[in-house]
Amino acid sequence: IVRKREGRLEARLGKETVQGLEVLEGDVTTTLCGLSESQISGLKDVQAFIHCAGMTQFETHLEQELNRQNVTGTKNAYALAEKLAARHFHHVSTAFIAGNGDQSFKNPYEKSKFEAEAFLKKKSGGKIINFIYRPSIVVGGRVFGENGSAGTLYAYLKALRFIRECFQKDARSQKKLSSKYGAIHKDGVWEVPLRVEGTPDVAIN
Repeated sequence: IVRKREGRLEARLGKETVQGLEVLEGDVTTTLCGLSESQISGLKDVQAFIHCAGMTQFETHLEQELNRQNVTGTKNAYALAEKLAARHFHHVSTAFIAGNGDQSFKNPYEKSKFEAEAFLKKKSGGKIINFIYRPSIVVGGRVFGENGSAGTLYAYLKALRFIRECFQKDARSQKKLSSKYGAIHKDGVWEVPLRVEGTPDVAIN
């Protein structure tokens, strides 16, 4: 079940792989992920339901949307798994589920994933066996190491990305403003002197 993105699935997985799949368009924020009764009845003998849809952004102003996708989305996905009589439900959570260690959280993303896990914990002991996976942050694709979006990066990585783009733009314009900051560009690599300030009371990272 995927969102409607023409050609993107084939580009990622390859044409031969996609031809061997039954791809359904859906949305975890809607009841039963937006599948019709006829689509659901056509899915037989479902062994496992893998739920890896969700929103991975950390900004406070996105809290409502994070809850809609990560908490409500998990509930809708689980309801669909129950409807399909799936034997196993595999849920991709996050390594940062513990927050600050006292059930307070650094951002609404962590909180939303915690609440999704809390829902699944209440469902444990039922007909479906639940599995929860807690990966850390993955930056970049497995082939080229590139990331198509900075949305899932923490602030300091976003800052580094912004600095790189500024220097690259300067290089293209040939204004050479970057040299004022001691930046050196050689063989496609930028060497930039940076000073990172911290506070003595910071205990983690």
